[in-house]
Amino acid sequence: MAGLIASGIIKCTASKLASLVSPPIEPSPSSSDEQQTSAIRDVQMLQRRMASVQRSLEAIDEDSIRDESGRLRLRELQQFAYDAQDAIDEYKFELLRRRMDDPDSRREDRSARKRKRKGDKKEPETDPVMVPVPDELALRVKRILERFKEITKAWNDLHLDEADAPFREEEEDFLQRPTTPHVDEPTRTMVQKVLLDGGHNCFTIHDLFLDLAKFVSGEDILKLDTQYMPYLNDASQNLRYLSLAVSSSDHTILDLHTLPATGGLRILQVINALDDNKRFYSSLFKNNRRCFSKLFSHHINVTLPEDLRGLRHLRALDLSRSALTSLPESIGELKLLRYLCIFQTRIAKLPGSICSLYNLKVLDARTNMLRELPQEIQKLVSLQHLSLDLWSPLCMPRGIGKLTRLKTLTMYSVGTGNWHCNIAELHHLVNLRGELCITGLSRVTSIDDAQTANLVSKKHLQILRLDWSAGFYATECEHIVNQNNATSAPELDEDVFESLKPQRNLEELEVVNYSGYKYPSWLGDPAFSRLAKVTLWKQKCKFLPALGQLPQLCELVIIHMECVERIGREFYGQDSVEPFPALEKLEFQDMPNWVEWYEVSENDFPSLRELKIKDSNELGILPQKLPSNLKKLVIMNCEKVVRLPTVPCLAHLVLKGNIGEETLSCLHFPLLRTLKVCFLRKAEEIKLENLPMLEGLAITGCKRLFSIEGVCSVESLSLLKIKDCPNLQLPFKPLPQKVQQSTVTNCPQWQEWAEWQQARMSEPRYQSEEHDGSNQEVVEALRDDSEDDFEVFSEDER
Repeated sequence: MAGLIASGIIKCTASKLASLVSPPIEPSPSSSDEQQTSAIRDVQMLQRRMASVQRSLEAIDEDSIRDESGRLRLRELQQFAYDAQDAIDEYKFELLRRRMDDPDSRREDRSARKRKRKGDKKEPETDPVMVPVPDELALRVKRILERFKEITKAWNDLHLDEADAPFREEEEDFLQRPTTPHVDEPTRTMVQKVLLDGGHNCFTIHDLFLDLAKFVSGEDILKLDTQYMPYLNDASQNLRYLSLAVSSSDHTILDLHTLPATGGLRILQVINALDDNKRFYSSLFKNNRRCFSKLFSHHINVTLPEDLRGLRHLRALDLSRSALTSLPESIGELKLLRYLCIFQTRIAKLPGSICSLYNLKVLDARTNMLRELPQEIQKLVSLQHLSLDLWSPLCMPRGIGKLTRLKTLTMYSVGTGNWHCNIAELHHLVNLRGELCITGLSRVTSIDDAQTANLVSKKHLQILRLDWSAGFYATECEHIVNQNNATSAPELDEDVFESLKPQRNLEELEVVNYSGYKYPSWLGDPAFSRLAKVTLWKQKCKFLPALGQLPQLCELVIIHMECVERIGREFYGQDSVEPFPALEKLEFQDMPNWVEWYEVSENDFPSLRELKIKDSNELGILPQKLPSNLKKLVIMNCEKVVRLPTVPCLAHLVLKGNIGEETLSCLHFPLLRTLKVCFLRKAEEIKLENLPMLEGLAITGCKRLFSIEGVCSVESLSLLKIKDCPNLQLPFKPLPQKVQQSTVTNCPQWQEWAEWQQARMSEPRYQSEEHDGSNQEVVEALRDDSEDDFEVFSEDER
């Protein structure tokens, strides 16, 4: 196993060596031609040595390295490979630095971009910049070769030859490989990606594989509790990967000034393993308790040294979820850094020196504290993944479009003036994939710029958010001379929206703060065959777009459409025989002037399972009949709704806020299984006579509620919870025999009755009954607090 690891390291390094020394190299002004020729010869010799070691390690029998001396020799080779890789990576950094500093090379890049046709998938390739081997690197290579000679003298079992091995550097050696639900195809049974309830990603590994990884890693990897930081010197000489875990509230101050300079440290990570966090969030992530430690650690106070040159070989630095407020200027000295994570920190501004990290590929800056990106961020020529917080009031400088290797750009903030980026710069970012949120679209003043963005060429985009809001920095940004917040004309917004047509494989679309009077012609086009979710928030249109012909639309959310008064057939699309064929979830929220929803036929919404109507106090007319497949109905703050529609198979009903008295007296759903009633302000009575299949009932915060008619006669009732109903009264009757759990809280007139019920259910005839778990769906429906301000059944009450 150790041989395979060393072999892999050497193969990767040899590949890089081959790619760097294969092109001709110009002589250096600071070195003689003879010295430069000798340096090139040494680099090529190092490549041949690495190739020889690679072939020899592949041929070695595993049994021959089981003894202690064999393992020591492998260890020496591994350290040799690390040093060689550091040298070559520094040469690559020098190549990138020279390229950025060379004005001729940069002019060629600009000319190539001008020649690029609109809609091309890839940027034209430029000729590689010829860079000499620096004197310092030449000296290091010579020392590495001398060290290799010493190793081979002590290890006579290695039979080396001088033949060159053909190596080819492939693009994927430097780019992040795509991931599946399993991190990598060969390791799909080892590392798995888990999506937690809160939307967080967590990676899990089987304990056996974890133990094997620890054994193989030997002295390279160390996970250390911060309370043992004073003892780090004893085991830090050969460390390559270091994780500092905070597991005690007494050690939340992490001072990295005391971190010893190990020389070869490549990965440094700060994580949180506080037991208090695990317990506190156990109800939120009940099935993933081992994943909590990295989710919540804002209280960890990390202090970085001003001089980071002692960590100059770092490839990855993870300071996420800490209270870190700034990065030192010396961050620019970490020239081999490829991954930097400041996710959910308190950093408001990145130092300008970060733009000299030419090897940086991943910058995770998802923190809502961040106010702006450095002005010279376009120098990060290797950057492929730039993650930004969607709610951050972010200033984005001009030049973002030069980062043509970008694959991930979660937010693009359009600005005004010469400092901020223009939407037209998106034209060059043809490799974007995943999610993209464009904010500040109200600042777009030219239709040509919106067309130049050419979103239709972004073939790998899956989620697109278009936001016309100005955000926060329009009034606070120091780079804007005129702080006037002029709003764009609706006609211009319409043209801009029309020009931002995305590619047809889009899966999710969200439109925010759009002030146009009509929607673009492409919105609702059935050619968008993969569009599964659409969200419209705060629009000025008087009608909804015709979305009924989208074949795969599963979820539709419409929020704060203040000008919409009626919804009819125009919503379903022209000549649509079966509108919304795949729609499962439909939600209307905050529709202050909506008064009528009409014309729903039997063929409409054939797949609809969940309907939510919230905060629409003027709504009085609903369709007489809703689709028979509908399982869940939520009505919240719809005071003028007199009668709920007929839904034959409705299983779950939630009523909350301002609900009319007539609605509560006309509940007729023969297959209803759960009813949740929350914070009714005027209701005095609820009738359950027409709910023969009701299994779960939860009522809370109904201050004026006086009676619940029929609660003791519903024979199917098994779960009951009543909370904060001070005026509720009930005849002294027992609950149905099927009830397994009843909880009454803050209901004075029910207290004695509740105690009697608890004593009655503890009798042997109730204890002996077995329940097959068929009410699990009922329990989950009552526990779903997405529409409530309380959790109906806590973990301890189940």
